[in-house]
Amino acid sequence: MNECNIGTVIDLRTDVEIDEKPDVEMNGVKYIHVPILDESTVGISHEEATDKKAALNSIPDLNELYRNIITSPYSVGQIKKCLR
Repeated sequence: MNECNIGTVIDLRTDVEIDEKPDVEMNGVKYIHVPILDESTVGISHEEATDKKAALNSIPDLNELYRNIITSPYSVGQIKKCLR
């Protein structure tokens, strides 16, 4: 049941992120997948690190990541899709 009156969900996550934590399907809600980031260009790694130092090194620079969202042609195109 759609108790929150949600009509559409626009999922901005990558395919890997969706595979790791899929959404619960809600009856009557339209689902649109528009990944905002291209995993191959932003350097996101979902491999499990064997130690804390490796885990810290795998975290992307968030300033660069957010800058990429508003400047990369791929991400800008995806944002346009969402707004349409």
